Amino acid sequence: MKKVFSLFSLALLAVSAWGANTYVKAAGVDQLEAGKNYILVNEEAGVALGAITGTSTKYGSAVSITLENGVIDIEGTDVVELVAGQSGTTQNGQTWTFSMNGESSYLIWTSGNSLTTVNAAGEAAGSMWIPALTDDGVILKNNGDITRILQYNSSAPRFACYTSAQKPAVLYVQATPEDGGIASLSEANALEDGADFTFKGDAVVTLFKNGYLFVRDESGYGQIRGITEGEFVNGQVLSQGWTATKASNGNGWAWYTDAAGLAASGENNAELAAAQKLTGAVDESLLNAYVYIENVTISGGFFPGMPMRSLPLPDGTSIAVTSTLWSTNWPAGGNKNVYGIICKVGDAYQFNVVNFEDYVAPPAYLRGDVNNNGVVDIDDVTLLIDVVLGKDVTYLAAAADCNTETGDGSVDIDDVTALIDRVLNGVW
Repeated sequence: MKKVFSLFSLALLAVSAWGANTYVKAAGVDQLEAGKNYILVNEEAGVALGAITGTSTKYGSAVSITLENGVIDIEGTDVVELVAGQSGTTQNGQTWTFSMNGESSYLIWTSGNSLTTVNAAGEAAGSMWIPALTDDGVILKNNGDITRILQYNSSAPRFACYTSAQKPAVLYVQATPEDGGIASLSEANALEDGADFTFKGDAVVTLFKNGYLFVRDESGYGQIRGITEGEFVNGQVLSQGWTATKASNGNGWAWYTDAAGLAASGENNAELAAAQKLTGAVDESLLNAYVYIENVTISGGFFPGMPMRSLPLPDGTSIAVTSTLWSTNWPAGGNKNVYGIICKVGDAYQFNVVNFEDYVAPPAYLRGDVNNNGVVDIDDVTLLIDVVLGKDVTYLAAAADCNTETGDGSVDIDDVTALIDRVLNGVW
């Protein structure tokens, strides 16, 4: 399966669907091209770089933005658009100039954390920037001093050229048209209702039931309605090139209709397809997600069509149950893991129940507590070494099989190695 970057897909959408103010997260340095527009974003705070302040020590102002389904629309905001200019090559790699708002002023680092603008680009002026792909996204380092990185200070708040201890500021790139195809589910969800699209990314099946096909990639989730032919299995990766039409209920819950060309590619990704454990209140990022709630005490007598109930969540909140999509009879009672899909009715997030499984309590013993005294320490390591050496000792076999969370069925040197690491570092 091709690598899918989390929320890093460049939009490949028709201009009519996106508009000139739509931005998606840059996937890599190779997306930096002269003439393209960018914005600088701190995702956690929901802000983007605005105008450079007019104070004696200049910084970039923070403008509030809304990030939905991996997409930012800056229409009506004061976000500053950066325009990639001429690139060059230095000992530190590729460098770029960045003009502001398409005008002949360039973002530069002056001294300390200060930023300003000048009318002419030049490496000596600190206006050359080195892009680098990190776990957070594409960041910008200053070519004059690569320890100076554009970051966001949430306590100020402001964007400035810091050396450390601030929050990441990453590049989002303006969505541009390119053969009408899209490469991520976040892009599909951001389309206007009624927009047709061709999907050219890797979507993984998470659930197929009663004509509904739920899919996921590393950018988000999707729901394909009205599937009457074909069999799809959790974990299958769909072949690229299928087509569909975007629809929604008008409040953020998106799905796709009139799908054609759906087929399994022969590849699979069971890890991405697995149901996710739901531990607290949900938000828009989980719409169409295949999830489960662990250890719910079920009382009998509730069937679809009866008044709505709610399921308790581990954080003390609850989520309403709806039976809009399927008829799922509830069991007579007992402790269950409840599986379902997150949907949205009106402004409320709800849980479409799909299935139940019996809840199995975790083992009573402590992983790695070989001598069964309630703590994991060096005494357990010593005893486990004796076990592996074949000595006649008393020990708790289940706790000794500790090289994985549930054990691999044998007690050997791998368990000793894992236990030593646990004792030294405090974590498995």
